[in-house]
This record gives sequence, structure tokens and C-alpha cells, in this order.
Amino acid sequence: MRIPVQYVDGNFDYVDADRLDHLIGFRRIMSFKRADGWVKVPQGPLRGEGGKNYQGPDRRGRMQH
Repeated sequence: MRIPVQYVDGNFDYVDADRLDHLIGFRRIMSFKRADGWVKVPQGPLRGEGGKNYQGPDRRGRMQH
């Protein structure tokens, strides 16, 4: 799946999920789009931060076959 991103220089692109992690880690993007809208980096909740306010079921770490 290709994810829309906005780089720090203001340009837009589509990247693969593994590339998104790399770009976030190296602070190359300022935002990316999820199904529920745009997330600003680093202000928005990012994957791996634990979602302190999340009220839904815990799906991490479960193997699904």
C-alpha cells in the first residue's frame, strides 16, 4: 500500500510503509495521511508509541493466520 506523505520541503509523494518508517526516523517528512486524516510528524500519535488514549482491543503482538 502506498501512503501519501508531505516532505519537509513541502513536496508531496506516495511511499511504501517500510519507507515511511525510514522517513519518519530521519525526519524527512512533516506529515503523512492515514485513513482518518493527516498526521503531523512529530506532533501526531505515531505507530509504536503505545496509544495511551486508545480504548479499543489490543492487536499488537498477536499472530493472525
